Amino acid sequence: MEKVMMYENCMKQLEKFHTDFVEMALHLKEQFYPHLLTSISGRRWLLTHGIELAIAKCLNSPEYLSALGTAISKAIDKGMQDGLAVGITHGKEGRVLTDVAAHNPYAKADYIFALQQL
Repeated sequence: MEKVMMYENCMKQLEKFHTDFVEMALHLKEQFYPHLLTSISGRRWLLTHGIELAIAKCLNSPEYLSALGTAISKAIDKGMQDGLAVGITHGKEGRVLTDVAAHNPYAKADYIFALQQL
């Protein structure tokens, strides 16, 4: 019997909480909705402006540029090693991209088409 009373008490509190929450949400929507759109556009500007500042700071940082150069160099080395693993000899005369099985001559057109679909 005690558990039933506790359950009923809990359910009453939950219903009151839910009712209060809905009232609060409606009040906030009424009071702040006109300001919400202004806030959203302001935050969007702050976010994009902040990202632009971060990118500019990185591009002016010698440490970042050095790390970026190292990463690009490692990616190129890895790509060359992968190419050697599949039998592509870099710098070999008489070879063209169409000789490579993985080459897709329509990649640029596919990329542009995909962008236009967005």
